[in-house]
Amino acid sequence: IFKQFDIKRNSVIDFEEFVRSLSVFHPRAALEEKAQFAFNLYDIEGTGTIDPGEVRRFLVSLTADNPAMQLDAEAIDQIVQDTFSELDLAGDGRIHPEEWLAAVRESPSLVAFMTLPELTRID
Repeated sequence: IFKQFDIKRNSVIDFEEFVRSLSVFHPRAALEEKAQFAFNLYDIEGTGTIDPGEVRRFLVSLTADNPAMQLDAEAIDQIVQDTFSELDLAGDGRIHPEEWLAAVRESPSLVAFMTLPELTRID
């Protein structure tokens, strides 16, 4: 997330970067904006596509510190396989931005975590 907020790529998040990045979490932010932000989170290596290893690493880090969400390697592999069979429309082993956006448009719940209703109170 730090990498996403550090727009200037100077290893510091200044106030302007913080506010601009936080705006994507506003309930009125465009779905496409939310989709792009989420895509960039999953694209850990910054290659412009998401590969199975990145999804696996994301899931492991997401569940590592929460005992209630512990998943064994087999369960994680199944989630990765299911994700790619559904989203990798080109069948090339990578999820491209346009494939991700199509999935988000079909199922906006994929980026529901990116909406903070509390932000409407500071409009």
